[in-house]
Amino acid sequence: MTKKIIIGLIITAAVITGLVIAIPPREVLPYFRSANIWYFIAACLVNMLSVAFRARRWQLIASPLKSTGFLDVFRYFTLGLAVNAVIPLRAGEAMRSYAMSVRWNMTKREAVSTVLVDRSFDVVSFGLLVLLAARLFDLPGSLGAKTTSLAITSLAVAISFPVFAQLGKTFRNRREEEFSSRFQRTLADKLEPLSRGYSALTPRTVAQVFPLSLLAIMLHVLVARLAAASVGVDLPFGGLVIAVLAVNAASGVPLTPANVGLFQVAFLLPLSLYGIDKSSAVAVGTIFQGALVLPVVVVGLAAMLYERKREDAGNTAG
Repeated sequence: MTKKIIIGLIITAAVITGLVIAIPPREVLPYFRSANIWYFIAACLVNMLSVAFRARRWQLIASPLKSTGFLDVFRYFTLGLAVNAVIPLRAGEAMRSYAMSVRWNMTKREAVSTVLVDRSFDVVSFGLLVLLAARLFDLPGSLGAKTTSLAITSLAVAISFPVFAQLGKTFRNRREEEFSSRFQRTLADKLEPLSRGYSALTPRTVAQVFPLSLLAIMLHVLVARLAAASVGVDLPFGGLVIAVLAVNAASGVPLTPANVGLFQVAFLLPLSLYGIDKSSAVAVGTIFQGALVLPVVVVGLAAMLYERKREDAGNTAG
C-alpha cells in the first residue's frame, strides 16, 4: 500500500511539473480568485447525487446475493471512492469488497463479484455515451473518429465481461480432475467471481441498473458545467461532454492520487481542439475535479469515523 502511494506521488509530481511548465500558474490563479463559491457548492451536491445513483446501482447488483440497506451501501461505496482518491490503482474497490464481506457475512468471492459487475456497468454506460456523443456533436478535426474508436473499444471490452463470465461458469462446473492444465485451473479461479456476479443478475435488475449508470455519468457533465460557470468560462457543450468522458476514461487506470495532473490533462486535450484557452480549461478542470473529490473525501471520512465508533461500541458491549 505504501509503495502504491509513493509511486502515485512521484507520477503526480512529474505530471504537475509538466503542467506548470506548459501553463504558468499566474495564468490560472486569477480564475480561482474570482470563482463563485455557490456554483462550486452546487457542483458538489450534484456530484453526491451521482454517487447516490451509483451506490443504488451497487445495492441492486448485490441484492440477489444479499439484501442490504441503502445507507450502508452508500457509506461503504463513498468510503471506497474516498480511498481511491488517496491511494491510486483502485485500492478503494478492494476496500469496499472487504467491507461487504465482513459486514454482511458474504464470502469474499461474492463481494468481489458485485464490485466487478458494478464496474462493468460503468464501462458499458461509458461506451454508449461516447458513441452517442460522437453522433450528436460536430466534433473538430480527428476527434470524431477517435471518439468513435474509443466508444467501440469500450463496448467491445464491456461485451467481453459476460463472455468471460460464461467461460468462468463453464470452468466452475468442472470437477478438479477434468482440468487439463494448471492454467485452466488458475483461469477458472480468476473468472469465478465474475461469473458468480453475472449469474446473479436478472433482467429486472439490469433494466434498473442501466438508467442509473447513464444518469450518474450525465450528472458529471452538469458538475463540469457548474464548475465552468463558477469561473465565468463559457465552454461549448459538445466539447464539455467529450472532456468529461475523457476524464472518465482516464480514471479507468488511476496512476496518481485522485488522478491529479492526469485529470487536468485529460480534460484539457479535447477542449484545446475547440480553441479553448489552456489556462481557462485547466482552471475549470481543477474546480471540476475538486467538486468530484472533496465532498466524497469528507463524506468518506465521516463514514470511516462512524464505522470506528460503531466498532468501539460493539467492543465495549462485548
